[in-house]
Amino acid sequence: MDKRPETARAAAEAAARQSYGKLVAYLAARMRDVAGAEDALADAFAAA
Repeated sequence: MDKRPETARAAAEAAARQSYGKLVAYLAARMRDVAGAEDALADAFAAA
């Protein structure tokens, strides 16, 4: 069985977890809306 898709998914999830705070801060600063930034980021992760 090819484990590459599982490995790629795990790597993407780890990167998202490690970068979540920075991404929210960046979006919130640009949008001037923390809740909106969190919602936008959640939508982006769900789509990915």
